[in-house]
Amino acid sequence: MNDVIIRTDFPDLGHLGNEDRPDTIQAWASLYLTSQVAAGSVATRKAKISDLRRFVDWYVRATGSDHIDAWSRSVTEAYQHELLNRTPRDRPLKASTINRYMATVKVFGSWLHRARPLLAGNPVEKVKDLAVDLPAWMGLTDRSVLRLKSSCEQLIAISTKSNQYPIRDAAVFWLLLYTGLRAGELCSLGIDQWEETYLSRVRRKGKRIIEQVPVPREARAWVSRYIDEDRPRLTDRPLFGKLFLGRNGNPLTTAFVCRIFIRIERQANSRVPESERIRLRPHMLRHTFLRRITEKHGIHVAHRMSGNVTIRNIFRYVMPSPKEVAKYAENLFE
Repeated sequence: MNDVIIRTDFPDLGHLGNEDRPDTIQAWASLYLTSQVAAGSVATRKAKISDLRRFVDWYVRATGSDHIDAWSRSVTEAYQHELLNRTPRDRPLKASTINRYMATVKVFGSWLHRARPLLAGNPVEKVKDLAVDLPAWMGLTDRSVLRLKSSCEQLIAISTKSNQYPIRDAAVFWLLLYTGLRAGELCSLGIDQWEETYLSRVRRKGKRIIEQVPVPREARAWVSRYIDEDRPRLTDRPLFGKLFLGRNGNPLTTAFVCRIFIRIERQANSRVPESERIRLRPHMLRHTFLRRITEKHGIHVAHRMSGNVTIRNIFRYVMPSPKEVAKYAENLFE
């Protein structure tokens, strides 16, 4: 059977009575996307469309019907089981990924049952998420941080072309390391949010606004230097636009931040054996920052500086590594 195509331009059926609405899973999925998801971000819309397309395709094949009354809790649990036991030729899905797919299906199922009660009741009620282990810590050691800082300084000395902006790149690295911001949060910063010693009105994940994010001395020295030296080369309107700029004065993107980090990584690895090479990604600096804050000042301070909504989310950033756990166990009674 061909994949089911979910239309995202399905007409608004809100004015129709239940008896007039088409009772196919495709029609209701499309209605849900247009009425409930359309106002979200581009990334959110794409993710939910993909999640629902995957479910609807499976639903029609598994039940042999596209009618919504074929959907029951057993069908939802079977879909979860299908995701958990993909065929051997497919890469197994992580429990956290399956839970994310299922979250979209659960919200859709509850919305559908409220809009048009299903024959077997709410099809997602009491369907539990899979248990998820906390992911391993992904931060950097003190030695790696030192090498990367040195790499930034080396790049300033050797990057002499007019289209190279090594001071900007160093400022991006230092600011992420010393504030724990996500790359996307850094890219969204405006020049008017730079207040010399802190960043004001910073938009964090989950649409939270933090009035002040402190910027430690070493990091703010690099940001100030970038504003004085590199930023004027990128724009002729120094008081307007985003704080960090890319090519032709366009706002810096998360993809471009990754390219900056690849340059820093390559320089740091240029004179070391393969076994000691560093793999640098922007989010690793967030892990490093929050782990250091936790060790020095406690998890409540780390939570406050993380921008996370709940303290539970902070634990993934401060978990000890498997090597550290083994070391603690080995020395427990010494």
